[in-house]
Amino acid sequence: FLSLFTPDQTKLRHVILERSRVTDDALKVILSHGLRDLDLKNCPHLTVNSLTTLNKYSQSLQRLELGSDVNIIPDYLQPQGTFSDSESDGEMDGNIYERQGYILKAPNLRSLSIRGLYVRRGSCYFDLLLKPFPGLLRLDLSGMNHNIGLRNFDWLLNCKSLVSLNLHNVTHLESSLPVLCELKRLQCLDISQCKDSRGQFMKPQTFLETLVESLPDLNSLDISGTNLPSTNVNSKASLCDIPGLNSRINKPLNFLGLYKTMDEASSRMHIPARSVTGDSTEAQ
Repeated sequence: FLSLFTPDQTKLRHVILERSRVTDDALKVILSHGLRDLDLKNCPHLTVNSLTTLNKYSQSLQRLELGSDVNIIPDYLQPQGTFSDSESDGEMDGNIYERQGYILKAPNLRSLSIRGLYVRRGSCYFDLLLKPFPGLLRLDLSGMNHNIGLRNFDWLLNCKSLVSLNLHNVTHLESSLPVLCELKRLQCLDISQCKDSRGQFMKPQTFLETLVESLPDLNSLDISGTNLPSTNVNSKASLCDIPGLNSRINKPLNFLGLYKTMDEASSRMHIPARSVTGDSTEAQ
């Protein structure tokens, strides 16, 4: 069966594998084609051993999506020469990824999606993951987390060309504000949350106001599941019922996500967005 997909028989460029029993050996044959697009979801038989193969054949890769139950990317920075869960704390002395300078290598990658990644160990993990991609345009790290927290998100500054960033259901986003404000090319941003506890910001109006005023090209923003719309304290004569979005009255967003937000924000009268999703009307 695999002989049908050898490069001398068929040339593949775009591959989607979902709910597949594909193995590391089978994926090696597929990757040897020099793919442009690779989308893997629910492929439980793949292991981190495929990462070396992926890096070897990644020269032409432009889009990579790794969904749930795909374990190609390591969830910790391990000691050199082993894939075991070592108890050694000397990561700086022997980590193979730090020694080679990258986790994932794809020089022409423009779109990267790794959903639900939980990192167990390695304080420089996300910096090492994103450092090779200064030209990345789209990044989806929805649901990611780190055992020691995500700190100040400065690792995102490796990708200053981003036009789309998805941080859905990522914790401690309040500390990301200074970094997000430096991503001046952002057009689409998702910082929505599934759990109310994760979506509670200490200074919601200040966060939203600062964010939107710092990103002049932003046209799509999802703040569902958060308190970022704040309580509507504006006067009845106001042209904006979302306090943090006053600066967008004359330049409305194309899209604003307000599903399950504080005080039923999606039901407010004056929202500076052409399209709004929420839970106030059937149309939303």
